[in-house]
Amino acid sequence: LAAIVMTLAEEFGYEFNGLGSTTLNRPLLGKAIEPDSCFYIKNAQMGQGVATSISSDIPPDLAIEVDIASRSDGKFSIYQEIGVPEIWVCQSGGTIVIKQLVNGEYLDVDRSLAFPAVNIAQLIEWIEIRRIGTDLTVIRAVRTFCRGLGFRD
Repeated sequence: LAAIVMTLAEEFGYEFNGLGSTTLNRPLLGKAIEPDSCFYIKNAQMGQGVATSISSDIPPDLAIEVDIASRSDGKFSIYQEIGVPEIWVCQSGGTIVIKQLVNGEYLDVDRSLAFPAVNIAQLIEWIEIRRIGTDLTVIRAVRTFCRGLGFRD
C-alpha cells in the first residue's frame, strides 16, 4: 500500500513525505500511536528536509494499517483524537477498508480523500496484482491507471 501511495502522489503531481511507521506522539492528549505507514500530503511542506521534524500538532493526511497479526480496531479512537483524516486498512484476505474522519467519527467510505480518483475496488485490484507479481508490477499498474485518467504522459 505504501508503494501505491507514493506512486499515486508522484503521478498526480502531489508533494508528499512518507514517515513510515513513525510514532505519532501527542503529549497533550497523553496518546501515541504507530501506524504501519503514514504520509503527509496536504501538509508535505511541513516535513521538507531530512533534519526537519513535523509539529506534533499536525496529523498525517493518510495512515495505513495492515491487519495480519492483529486487528487495528483498537487504534481508531487514538487516530480519531489525533485527527488523522484518512486510514487505509488492509485486512486478511486482501480486503481494503477506507476510513474517513467525518464530524469526529470514522466512517467507511468507497473513495479516498487524499486521492479522489481511487476507490476501494481499485485498491483491491492492485493488492491482487501484488499476490501474483512484484512491487514493480503494482507500480506499473498504478502508473497505467493514472495515465489513463490523463495524468502525466
